[in-house]
Amino acid sequence: MTRNVSLISLPWPRAEHLSIQLGVLAAYLRERGISVIQKNYARELPAIIGIEQYRLMLQNELQGYEAATILFPSKRRSIKKLFKSVIGTDNDFRKYIADCIKYYRLTHNDLLLTNSFIYGFTTSFLQLLPSLLVSRLLKNSKPDCLIVFGGAGITKEFGVAILEHFSWVDIAVFGEGEETLLDIYNATNQDANFDLSKVDGIVYRDNFRCIKSNTPRRRLENLDTLPTPDFSGQEHQWISEAESINLMPTITIEGSRGCFYGKCTFCNLNMQWDNSARKKTDEKIIDEITKILKQQDSFRIFMCDTNVSDRKSFFEKLAKKHSDLDIFVEVSGHKDGRDFEFYQTLRRAGVSQIQIGIEALSTSLLKKIRKGTTAIENIQLLKWCAVAGIRVYYNIMYLIPGESQEEIEGTALAIEFAMHYEPPGKLCRYIYSHNSPAMENPSLFSIKGGELPSEIKRIFNDEWAKKLAPLLTPIVGLIPDPTAPYGDWNHVKYKIDAWRKLFDSNSKMPSVYYRDMGQHLVIETLSGEDSDYITLSEPYRSIILMCDMSIRKIDSVLTSISGPTDFIQSAIDDLFEARLLFKENGRLLSIPIKRDVGRHGYIRSSAF
Repeated sequence: MTRNVSLISLPWPRAEHLSIQLGVLAAYLRERGISVIQKNYARELPAIIGIEQYRLMLQNELQGYEAATILFPSKRRSIKKLFKSVIGTDNDFRKYIADCIKYYRLTHNDLLLTNSFIYGFTTSFLQLLPSLLVSRLLKNSKPDCLIVFGGAGITKEFGVAILEHFSWVDIAVFGEGEETLLDIYNATNQDANFDLSKVDGIVYRDNFRCIKSNTPRRRLENLDTLPTPDFSGQEHQWISEAESINLMPTITIEGSRGCFYGKCTFCNLNMQWDNSARKKTDEKIIDEITKILKQQDSFRIFMCDTNVSDRKSFFEKLAKKHSDLDIFVEVSGHKDGRDFEFYQTLRRAGVSQIQIGIEALSTSLLKKIRKGTTAIENIQLLKWCAVAGIRVYYNIMYLIPGESQEEIEGTALAIEFAMHYEPPGKLCRYIYSHNSPAMENPSLFSIKGGELPSEIKRIFNDEWAKKLAPLLTPIVGLIPDPTAPYGDWNHVKYKIDAWRKLFDSNSKMPSVYYRDMGQHLVIETLSGEDSDYITLSEPYRSIILMCDMSIRKIDSVLTSISGPTDFIQSAIDDLFEARLLFKENGRLLSIPIKRDVGRHGYIRSSAF
């Protein structure tokens, strides 16, 4: 008898997102005639606990602790204390956990109805604890079923640790899962005494319950050979459409695996891809989008690629093929991302929001984290997005190993120019990911050592938690080095607070513009309901216009504008002091935005 495969995504990915992990695996298996049931339980949790409670957990990074409370009752008191310390109150902790117990019980009951043999759990988005809880419930109800864990963060070592500490998990997949899951199915279908020894890319229990690990699986070289993701069946599970929260589904698209840049000290995004980046062709991605749009009632697209700054040609073709899309992407200031036309192309294709790798506004700090960009280039990126009408999400790092007070002062100065554009989401301490360059070779980056976040150490002090830390939290904090004290960032924090207030007071619009009147410029600076105006004649006008949409070398400006060199240099200095012209290492960028291109501001979208 042919056996069903159930693919399961539990909290805490975004509730509106269709799971690309499930969609890709389901399409791959279905193409080969295998019966697959997709179970994406993202919408059910906010429907049970309430959308406001759901958002509160996300905002305070308390995802997964509800499952830990149920899975490990001895942790309940510590977790309740954590809730109270983070939220400021216990937020009716008892009711929250009771609602979550109801959610997980209904989820378990729903999975039993699938009558599957293989239950595959994705653990990519802090899903380890919920997956452990539900899989234990399943194993207790169906001892003969096969529990399989996979996800981008699972390595061979983590797979061994999962099986060592959680006896109900049978297989952990490390590496890409399409071919591996197919091999698992073929090895176990219709054979009670199956042999998994020849399935590459897994850690498993043999017939004697001994843990074995096989050789890694070779990566897929040609992503175009993968079928179009199939999201059918993900929309609603045990919650009816009428009961479900009203969220427009977001279609997740995968155009590549890995980051083409891959040098940032804190990042491990290439870890699961053997430190390589591969991508689908433009035509393949557009074909997938076209097919999925016909199946899903949505115009929202989330591209899960880690960096699309080398995909200008794709977005040019997409803009011609589809209109009225609302797209989120991640970019950096590399390759196509160094060209303003790229951001115009993104906007024409429907990109309304981007996550952009700014990280710092000091060139020397950017060099310390191997970002490959400069402060003036980062400010230019913010300006380009403002002009293109694209919302941006980014952070500014502080307490970077090896930082100096001079670099902090340089950051504070740069903020006085950048504050006319969209502010950072937050000022966050330098942290790094597991298996990142900073973790693999800390001394190279002036790092003494790393430690898990305090809440993880306080609650999960077990041996298994130390081994599986990357699946509980994606980050590692720095151990302070008393021989290399950090600088004072307080004034930077105040400046960022003022930056956010200015942006909010201007209805989340840029705050400085220019109008070219031919012989002079009118500069308009906005602050809430108030506007200040100044008039700039030559050579100030020409300097602003020449350095408007691209960084210029000072020597080029001095030789291109008519007039005595000393007079032009003096005008450059005046504009710098007025915070209308940023100057760094002999390069210039004007800050005001041409009024007609910035008038309408950003797209009002909250989809992502």
